[in-house]
Amino acid sequence: MSQIDWDRIVADADNEARKKVQKESENGQNSLDFISEPHVACCLLVDTSGSMQGSKIDELNRALQHFKKDVCADPLSAKRVDVCVVEFNSKASIVTPFCPIAKFKPPTLSAHSTTAMATGIRYAIEAVHDQVSRYHAAGIECYEKLKMYYVTGGMPEPVLMWTEARDVSAMQEALSGIIGSYERDFAKHPDISEFPKISMIWKSVPSQLARENKKFIYKVVKEGARAREYEDALQWLVDARLVHKIYRSSAPRLPVAAYDDLSAFKIYLVDVGLLRRLAQLAPTAFGEGNRLFTEFKGALTENFVLQTLITQFEVVPRYWSQNNPPYEVDFLVQRENDIFPVEVKSEANTTSRSLRKFKELFPDQVKLRVRFSLDNLKLDDDVLNIPLFMADQTDRLIGLALEQRNGKK
Repeated sequence: MSQIDWDRIVADADNEARKKVQKESENGQNSLDFISEPHVACCLLVDTSGSMQGSKIDELNRALQHFKKDVCADPLSAKRVDVCVVEFNSKASIVTPFCPIAKFKPPTLSAHSTTAMATGIRYAIEAVHDQVSRYHAAGIECYEKLKMYYVTGGMPEPVLMWTEARDVSAMQEALSGIIGSYERDFAKHPDISEFPKISMIWKSVPSQLARENKKFIYKVVKEGARAREYEDALQWLVDARLVHKIYRSSAPRLPVAAYDDLSAFKIYLVDVGLLRRLAQLAPTAFGEGNRLFTEFKGALTENFVLQTLITQFEVVPRYWSQNNPPYEVDFLVQRENDIFPVEVKSEANTTSRSLRKFKELFPDQVKLRVRFSLDNLKLDDDVLNIPLFMADQTDRLIGLALEQRNGKK
């Protein structure tokens, strides 16, 4: 597996911590396999001096077993807690390096010698500090900021309300104000009869994106609605740049417009924060385990990724799909004279059956496949995995990945 050089990409990361994580990964020592959850570094500092001999050390060993069982009994803790064991007797040492609680194997400790408690405390503090540095290097803080961006979006006023005042209510009101001003503008359409249709299409976008198959369906706007009745209203929203219209492409060939299926397309909002507000999804829904966020995060994530792709590539992205059996590649992006398939994952689960099928069908056209997910940045053969929080670096990362692949040929 090839590794893209982090030092060339993440200029504001902690260089020393990142190098340490990379070195540990190469040696198979680093257990941070994903960045999708906030983590808790739990260091168990235990006394194994001579005063613990006999029943005391036996009870301690049993307690370690019970500790793992109790923590793993809570699903959230089982995903977030990383644990290590530091002992002190005449000296201090790390008995078990940090690892996920599910992989923790409680050691069997023995008691002997004198008590170097101060040294043990220092070892424990250093161990926790090092582990937190690993979290930073793995991007966990970036993931939390990404979720916050799903809440605020990128419009200046809502962002200002949050970054300066940390005022959720003011941020919500700012988003509502923007949506309200847009909806009032609908009435300024030259043909006033189009106003209700524009409004219905606009309000249907969250429902369109919440479906597993996100192809735009006029019947979702209104029962019995037909394309010829609503296509002008939809085009008004596209021309006003309030929504993005992404056509289905039948093949990854140039010019891309020649392969558009004009009857099949997806619609996304111009801003993920507006989508979240229009869907009436409260900021509190972004707490861990909330059902509403779990059900809608795929739509938010796709909308967010498209926002970043639109600004980086001259040609509007497309998507690709086929039926029987069903496959869908979320986006196709044109970079210079190459077309790259893009898959968007809102989780760390990176199964990419559609990307594999796409390469199988178009082997000569696929130089690189791109996947956005909560996994770390990596180049695995011809699959470039980009962390979601680095989506605005896609063009640059594709260039680096192609350089690396071409250098190995």
